[in-house]
Amino acid sequence: MRFLLSVVMLLTLAIASGHAWADKTKGDVEVSVRALMESPEAYTGQIQIAGVVSQVVPESKMFGLIDLEEFKTCQKVTCASLVLPIEWDGAMPEVGQQLTAVGEIQKEDKRYLFKASKVDPVSGK
Repeated sequence: MRFLLSVVMLLTLAIASGHAWADKTKGDVEVSVRALMESPEAYTGQIQIAGVVSQVVPESKMFGLIDLEEFKTCQKVTCASLVLPIEWDGAMPEVGQQLTAVGEIQKEDKRYLFKASKVDPVSGK
């Protein structure tokens, strides 16, 4: 009986942790730039990321996003160790602007690219 109870508890924990991981990939939980870039394959489907714009390339419909915590530490957009390329068809944000973006991480050739479907500036920060 103890064995059966242990198996049921383990299965319950496994299912619960699987749901927690699945929730992380649905856009309702904000992911940092660093977390996304350290393991992009862990995030599937639509997700939301937060960061600070470090560069803008309007002719390519792209901008770079750096980790918010890293920006807070150094207070410059040029000192980040990781820059996430964001493809965006809308109006380009300004360098230094804090924002959230919703979209999907996609692998193209040997690199990952975040294709944004929504970009919102963070006001008051």
